[in-house]
Amino acid sequence: MRRRGDRPMVGWVAGAAAVVAVLCGGGAVGQTDLRIGLHAQLSTASDDVASFLLAVREINGNPGLHLGDPTLRLVPFAEDATFQEHEVRAMNAMGSLASAPPCFFEGGGEGDAHDAHVVVSGRGSSSAVRASPIAAMANKPVVGYAATSDDLSASELFPTFSRVIAADEYQTRALAALVHSLGWTRVGVLYATESYGSNLALGFEAALRDLGLNVTAQVPFESGLSLSNPLHVMGGVARLIEGLRRGFVEQGLKVYLLAVARADLPVAMHALQATGLVGEGHTPLLPDAVIGDVTLTPELAGSLGVFPDFDKESPAAGVLLSQWPDEAAWLNLLGDLPAGSNLSGLPLPHTVDLVSSFALYGWDATWIAAKGLAAAWRDCRAAGGGGG
Repeated sequence: MRRRGDRPMVGWVAGAAAVVAVLCGGGAVGQTDLRIGLHAQLSTASDDVASFLLAVREINGNPGLHLGDPTLRLVPFAEDATFQEHEVRAMNAMGSLASAPPCFFEGGGEGDAHDAHVVVSGRGSSSAVRASPIAAMANKPVVGYAATSDDLSASELFPTFSRVIAADEYQTRALAALVHSLGWTRVGVLYATESYGSNLALGFEAALRDLGLNVTAQVPFESGLSLSNPLHVMGGVARLIEGLRRGFVEQGLKVYLLAVARADLPVAMHALQATGLVGEGHTPLLPDAVIGDVTLTPELAGSLGVFPDFDKESPAAGVLLSQWPDEAAWLNLLGDLPAGSNLSGLPLPHTVDLVSSFALYGWDATWIAAKGLAAAWRDCRAAGGGGG
């Protein structure tokens, strides 16, 4: 698996000294668990949680890679909930990081957020944007496996953040280069007016301009629309369909960037299908949020994108996919989570043939977090810190 990112280890290096201080600075170590906190909306990420847990098992069970005395554990920060409830619970838990006791695992109960020494942010950039500033107050590293926002590259704002995935800047440049190399001179942009979609649209337009090309038409639409809300359907959705007719259909555009996050994809697909802009003769350009999960867009099969799919024949993918759980194994795997995690109802992951690229990025993030924690632990022991 090829790890890509603009500064993949900056955040970890910034937080490593603090982790060593936490491990060593408070006297005797009370427990021998090193814990990775998962800040994610778990109801939508069964594949990702499976990859995290399988990575933890692989790390703990490999004599050549084990952590020594400690055992790595995954600690979810929030139970399954609606998005709003999830954010409240997750941020309340994350808030305790800033007031964590100085000694490694001193005080608090099992599974408390301050027991996590590194945080893996959830699917999408918003999780990392919310988690990183709070984690930084306690000098806790944050590793993003699906956080592509260019904003997160600002080390002065997110000093302990790092990622195993490329920033949006790179995919917009690559998409523009793809358009240029194929000789296309007429291209549209459909985007949702939130941070992810807007930044992709701006970056793609700038990258095309650097290559001497221009966007032929842009069609923005309001983020957060719902096809089950009649007011939305008669309002924003209807305006989107009309915008596509005028901007794309009447101008004969066949190639367009679909700059939307997962939450806005159903509305975008509805409008594209209503205007006949999918299927034979049309070439949507897909960003990571769409092409990175093959189960989201069967209607867009054959479209183009630059998000790096993982090689299922690679060693890392081979290890992950060979252990991919069926229903019985999934229930057993969930048993690795701390008591009280309340994840017994988490949906069964997709079958092995539909595992998305994000799952392997999650595997990568877990390994990087574990190796950093192992290095911190070894430094602590070599310095004569708490032993456990």
